Amino acid sequence: MWAQAAARFSAAYRGNGEIESYQNMENPEMSQSKSWMMLRAAVMLGVIGLTGAAAPAEVFLAPFGDGGTYRIYQTNGSLITWTAAQTAAQGTMDPLTGTVAGRLARIESAAENSFAQTIMRGNYHWIGATDQTVDGAWYWVDNTGADDVEFWSGQSAGSAVGGAYANWNSGEPNNYGSGEAYVELRADNGRWNDQGSTKTNRYIMQWELASLVDATTTGEAIILDPSTGKYIQRTSTAQHWDNSKLLAESRQLNGVQGRLVQVESQDTTRLLGSLGGGWTGLTDNELYGGAEGTTWVWAGPVDSSGALTNNALGSYTGWNSGEPNDSGGEDYMEISNSTSGGWNDNDGGGEDRAALIEFGDAAAVGTNVKVVGIKGSSNPGDSVTNMRNLLNAQSTQVSRTVGDYAAISFADPQGGASTQFSNRVAFPGDTSANDNYFAVKAYATVDITAAGDYTFGVNHDDCYELVVDTGAANVTAVNAAGTTTTLTTVHFDAPGQYNVYVMLGENTGNSSLQLFASAGDYGGMTVADAQTGGASFALVGDTVNGGLAITERRDIGVLNPFHVVRKNGTVGNLSATDALLDNGSIVGDSGDYKVVNFLDTNGNGHFGADSVFPGDTASDDNNFAVEATATLYVSGESAGWWTFAVNSDDGFRLSIDGADFTSFAGDDGTQIVDGNLQFPNGRGTDDSFGSIYLAAGAYDLNLRFWEGTGGAALELFYAAGVHTSFDGSFDLLTVIPLPGAGMMGFAMMLGMASVKRFRRRS
Repeated sequence: MWAQAAARFSAAYRGNGEIESYQNMENPEMSQSKSWMMLRAAVMLGVIGLTGAAAPAEVFLAPFGDGGTYRIYQTNGSLITWTAAQTAAQGTMDPLTGTVAGRLARIESAAENSFAQTIMRGNYHWIGATDQTVDGAWYWVDNTGADDVEFWSGQSAGSAVGGAYANWNSGEPNNYGSGEAYVELRADNGRWNDQGSTKTNRYIMQWELASLVDATTTGEAIILDPSTGKYIQRTSTAQHWDNSKLLAESRQLNGVQGRLVQVESQDTTRLLGSLGGGWTGLTDNELYGGAEGTTWVWAGPVDSSGALTNNALGSYTGWNSGEPNDSGGEDYMEISNSTSGGWNDNDGGGEDRAALIEFGDAAAVGTNVKVVGIKGSSNPGDSVTNMRNLLNAQSTQVSRTVGDYAAISFADPQGGASTQFSNRVAFPGDTSANDNYFAVKAYATVDITAAGDYTFGVNHDDCYELVVDTGAANVTAVNAAGTTTTLTTVHFDAPGQYNVYVMLGENTGNSSLQLFASAGDYGGMTVADAQTGGASFALVGDTVNGGLAITERRDIGVLNPFHVVRKNGTVGNLSATDALLDNGSIVGDSGDYKVVNFLDTNGNGHFGADSVFPGDTASDDNNFAVEATATLYVSGESAGWWTFAVNSDDGFRLSIDGADFTSFAGDDGTQIVDGNLQFPNGRGTDDSFGSIYLAAGAYDLNLRFWEGTGGAALELFYAAGVHTSFDGSFDLLTVIPLPGAGMMGFAMMLGMASVKRFRRRS
């Protein structure tokens, strides 16, 4: 038994350098009895079960080339001599292009050495250093010999050449037995040891990568994920997982390195499945921080310290039923080739798949599109009015979902709806079933870099409304038809940031909504004819593919809830209203409200979910006045033309201290007096619109309203640009988040606003 164990131990040593860590044949001071004692201990611990079988080859990319470039590394599990390993490396072409001959790895920094130790998986490996030409002159050898570089002179008491990096083990190199001319990297401590010509080890091959490949030059589509703002590229060729990871990390987009995708939502899973599926970065391989069958991580690129980075698997997973099942050593996750996507674990070394590449950790395009999805209880039909009613709570809302997106590109997840672009995601709040009876409103601010004509295209199923703010006016397009694409030309007089609103109403069947654009005038044409005429359409937000950029949303709002005061008394005009509110002693009630949206009786304007007036009773209240005050805030990005509208029964006056309304529209009798928007007379529920230019800053906003007899209702709403009638872009004016300025600056701004008390202009 001991003889057999000794034979196995001896064979294991010859095949695996790691045993040298406790049976160092170089050290004469270690006695034969000590060696046998350690052998016996090894047998007792089961260490001698090593067989020397070749480990699978693995490839890596790491940032350790000259001048910040990259190097490709490939481990090889064959146990061969150093000279055989160098010959094999020189005869192996790089795994990316298959054109550049390899070499044994050159290690020139502590970070690179740490990385190399990690990828050896506990086994000694040859690296490309030797003094075989001149004893004591240690060189890194290249694939041809022409680029050999000396890094060390002498034995253990020698010195680095020109400040080169070296990491010799204690007492090394020592040329033990006068025949050690080749360097191995120890697995136990990551240090270097010189060895002889008959020793066998695994080995690390290496290739230089002069620069990352620009993903736009590869001929494969680069697709924006509308739900995350990340760009995705699916390779046209299939390969093992390791090679897919290498290929992903060898590419860059706008200077950002690629990686295998990290999937954090069902939207992205479905999108990747619809593209054809492929390898992702998810693995339970322990090399990347996973644990077999229990811990899955997203494997990322090697960082500058030499670490194999990873991100933890988040709360979302998309495993198919029964997965992961680790059937036959399945350590890597692929997305299934289907419209539903789905995750499956597979054998990364035995199965070939396309690589699914994303570029960087952060979104390449901001998710600056706000999208609201509202489910209703009845069929809205092909009616723009019914669509608005559902969005504005004039009809029953079953649920409301709000999300942030990088582009407006939606379709039922089950497919079926015809769209212009394949990169689409589910509507917010959509389910796996074929959802019906819903409406969607999307808000975006586009960056127009040059004045001129632009054509906006809306792919829609069912009815839609598009509103584009052009600064001095707005353009509105509506269509109550089913599945179709409509092109509308919009002219911008000057570069700038302009708001775009897109609404969709879905009744039954399939549904889709996409917004795209091109420079030029192609309104009223088909997409095909427009493209023949020179149009180059891209999703709005998809800047890599030529789309208009979407910036942070241009918006205004109040910084605090409206304080609303009601006083009861006989009123029939604005003068009586002012007298009652300024001097009246009978206070009906007061309170704070996020929006001004009140209803007593009769028509309720455009927005449902009304509140009762402060102090209102169950009967039809008459003869009272209301004053609503708040601080209106306009950020620097939001300065420009805005339209405020009041739907009232009876009259009102709207004042924004420090700015004047300059144009008005709506119910006959609407006026601008001393810069205030007003309707002085009694009326049933109707609209008055006023346009005003607002510079950045804080303003005192004051709305005074009077109710004589009959019904009573009051709404205050707004939209970007100049509007003369109600459309889908309008929203109730409401409280917005604190501005981005620091809290101290914000407090100072509020203080100035509070000092600047409202003065009614007459």
